[in-house]
Amino acid sequence: MTINKTANASAKGLIFKTGSSTTGTTNCIFAAANYGTGKVCGLGDSSLLTMEQAIRMTYSTLLTKQQ
Repeated sequence: MTINKTANASAKGLIFKTGSSTTGTTNCIFAAANYGTGKVCGLGDSSLLTMEQAIRMTYSTLLTKQQ
């Protein structure tokens, strides 16, 4: 998904597709934002990755960075 910071400046990508910038606004799989007095989150299309795949990839990346 693509984050539209013009529509909501608090929107932030939390999990990104492999190879994408983790500070950008495109290829986001999971995002969150403030909305009114609450918070919302969104999960991208499952055709990109399943949540299990995203978690495994994130965990694998963290392990690689620690070594």
